[in-house]
Amino acid sequence: MEFRPGRIAGRFGFALVATVALLGASPAGAASQDSQPNSFREQLESAAAALKAKSERAIAAASEAAQRMVENNKDTIDDAKSDLNTQLQSFRALLNEQKAKLGMIGEDAAAKFDVWTQQAAQTWAEMHRSTLEALDWLQDWLEQHSGTRDEPIDV
Repeated sequence: MEFRPGRIAGRFGFALVATVALLGASPAGAASQDSQPNSFREQLESAAAALKAKSERAIAAASEAAQRMVENNKDTIDDAKSDLNTQLQSFRALLNEQKAKLGMIGEDAAAKFDVWTQQAAQTWAEMHRSTLEALDWLQDWLEQHSGTRDEPIDV
């Protein structure tokens, strides 16, 4: 049979649990049952206190390690901040330039639209006037060539 630490620990753990269970069920163990719950409770409280203390020490150690890491890399962190600030300023400048260009394009587009609107209104007015003149001429021509002057043509 080959050596396996897990198998030995498993068998040992089982033997330990079985021994504790047998001792708890024996008459000698029955005599001190009143002291066992307190003892068990005290053991649990002791184990909980030990775990709490270990946890606190581990948290303190991790905090100290993080603080040392920050202190050791302070120059690197400051350099990174400086680089980021430089890049952010460059990006802001680029965005401001783009904003200014868009503002100029918007103003130019608005001015062109106003000119186009005025030209379209003038063209429309000229076209309307020309159409009315053409209709008046047509009505006069029809009256001259029809021989009757009953009713004018409504336009």
